[in-house]
Amino acid sequence: KFQAEKILTGVEQPFVMRGHLIRHSQRGLLWIVEYPFYSLHLIREDGVWEADIPQGPKRPLHQPYAIRLKQLLMQLFRADIESLKEGFTISVTREKNNWLLELKPELFWLSKAIERIEIRLDRTVESIFIYEVQGAQLRLSFSEHQNDNPELQPDEAADFSP
Repeated sequence: KFQAEKILTGVEQPFVMRGHLIRHSQRGLLWIVEYPFYSLHLIREDGVWEADIPQGPKRPLHQPYAIRLKQLLMQLFRADIESLKEGFTISVTREKNNWLLELKPELFWLSKAIERIEIRLDRTVESIFIYEVQGAQLRLSFSEHQNDNPELQPDEAADFSP
């Protein structure tokens, strides 16, 4: 499960989203927002798709920025440090009970939008904070972690198909 808070400069209350995330090493990443509205993003090596109704048709995403950002999420959740090193300066700090990874973008297109990304993890990713250049923040918190490659329900297995 996850909770995301989008904090915008000049806006008093954050925009809150809740849902769940399924990471499967062979099938990809399934990001499902359940509150305040439904949306689904399927992120795989061969593309990115979205849907706005449960079990509805998925539309491929073609916007380069959206595709790159979604693929970045896949790298983050895989903890693919080698791939991340290609686009970020990475620093690692030990905190009380977990680790903090700070990523600063080196890629031009990403540095125009993102100032830095902070990832807190122990055995799993606990949170990801994305600090945008314009001052906005996206704070993702994760709970109820499961192992990779969970046994999928029939509807979840169908969601992994474009």
